[in-house]
Amino acid sequence: MRLLLPVSRRLQTDTVRSRQGGTAWSRAGVVGPPISGLLLALTVVGLHFSALGADPSVFVRAAPPLADPLKVPSSLHTVNADQAYDGEFFYRLAVDPLLVRDVGINLDGPSYRQQRLLYPLVVAALSLGQEAWVPWLLIAVNVVGLSVLGFLGARYAIATDHPGWWGIAVPLYVGFTYTLARDLSEIVEACLLMAALLALQHKRIAIGAACMGLAVFARETAIIIAVALLLASLWDRVVRPHSSDHARAQQLVGCAGLACYVIVQLTLALRWGIAPTAAGAGNLGAPFSGPLHYLTTTGRLGWFEFAWFVTLAGVALVSHGAPTYIRVGLVGYLVLLNSLSSLVWDGDAAWLRAASEASLLAWLALFHAGGRRVLPIFVATGALWPAVARWAIAT
Repeated sequence: MRLLLPVSRRLQTDTVRSRQGGTAWSRAGVVGPPISGLLLALTVVGLHFSALGADPSVFVRAAPPLADPLKVPSSLHTVNADQAYDGEFFYRLAVDPLLVRDVGINLDGPSYRQQRLLYPLVVAALSLGQEAWVPWLLIAVNVVGLSVLGFLGARYAIATDHPGWWGIAVPLYVGFTYTLARDLSEIVEACLLMAALLALQHKRIAIGAACMGLAVFARETAIIIAVALLLASLWDRVVRPHSSDHARAQQLVGCAGLACYVIVQLTLALRWGIAPTAAGAGNLGAPFSGPLHYLTTTGRLGWFEFAWFVTLAGVALVSHGAPTYIRVGLVGYLVLLNSLSSLVWDGDAAWLRAASEASLLAWLALFHAGGRRVLPIFVATGALWPAVARWAIAT
């Protein structure tokens, strides 16, 4: 028994130091995920450049009929019509965020597209009015964002009393390979959602509220987490009245997201004559019709992607220990995913983009739950990432 006491004391000391970030292993756990995120991003970007001509225009994917090759800025090269993707809209907004001049690219739904203004607005600010910088900065912001996401994931893992290296799982999400290769906004939104929820863990309400509001400004679907926070705060006030401070914190952060959402919707409805939510209603379909369409048309890799995601979400839902707002938010995103039409579920890129928030919340739920379930899902994610990245890079 005496021989065991020193060992027990050392384990207790190591645990305390690990939680305080004082050991070399703990510091490596914080540094490893952001470095991993940076390396993952640089791998996708570098190979995409190499595969498709070393031209940042390849990431923008501006093409007729919405992009006029004779009118676009000289620094942007258009691609074939069958290669067009949403990156052209973010480029359009980055060159002219207020949509007051003709830059050679039209938006298919101005109200719907302009609600996702934060990512291109950041690029516009960094570009200092130099249009030639915009294609490069659209890439750079996402590369840096994936590294930041790794850092925030590590900090969240440590906040839940787990090793910081668990945070690698957050930037390892396979859908971010398409975000990097298509100049899209999911990484920026994920960084802000992670920052908001991490701030909430540390009871930094002002930071959490600001990040939640900005997340809604990056992608309107962040409103689901804001609503989940409000619902969870009401539930906590009913079943745990002694934890009113925590419920109030959730309520304030959720209200910030809801207020930002309402402001954006009203502002753009007044300008364009239609609310962004109404303008994007075509993305919705009959429940489960989108996933069923995907499963009947996809190949083997698509089935693996779908099975991986269902496993991740399913394990997260049955795991205990996660805050109510994470579980409610995850359910909300799963309902949204199953309500998206076959237009969104037509191929890998769009539905994996739409599943980014659900994947994020699923991993945070597993961080809270801990246990043996994390490692096998992490290994499966790591095995799937190169296969998905290959398609994002080569197409």
